[in-house]
Amino acid sequence: MAEMTEAQKQFIWLCYGMARTYNQIEAEIKVSRTEYAKWDKEFKSVWEPIAAIRRIYMKKKVTGGFKSFYDWYLLQEEKEKKCCYCKITNKEIEILVNQKLVDIKKAKGKNNSKFKPLEIQRKSNTIYKNDITNIDYMCYWCHASKMDTFTNDEFIKIGAQIEEIWKKRLSKVKVK
Repeated sequence: MAEMTEAQKQFIWLCYGMARTYNQIEAEIKVSRTEYAKWDKEFKSVWEPIAAIRRIYMKKKVTGGFKSFYDWYLLQEEKEKKCCYCKITNKEIEILVNQKLVDIKKAKGKNNSKFKPLEIQRKSNTIYKNDITNIDYMCYWCHASKMDTFTNDEFIKIGAQIEEIWKKRLSKVKVK
């Protein structure tokens, strides 16, 4: 793939980050649709991750603008994701499931949907805003236990206890 020009970067961000129409983009950066079509194909590997993050942003109804969420999301990707309460990681959840130290049947639900160990959720259910100060990654168990019953501060203490349980279970894992 060739080095991207500033116009190409701007096109990708406007199209996939800001969800602007081709007409809006054409008016803003003065490049023809024919050129956009080429860029769309040539830089698919660049815009696909942006579009995927935008889908999460839209699904979670995050407020405060996509750019803020995008930057927050990329920052999370740089470090190992873990539950904000019990600190369990995706890898540790996978180990517990594979070693049958945790059952995910209930986590899959009635429709047997794909199990997602860590998901972005609201920390405070009394704040009906999903801005980046009120969201974080949570494991299924902490999210299901917290619900609307506990405040964020209360569940931090409960999460510490759950963390101890996970550590005990992980200490039983057979190393191959």
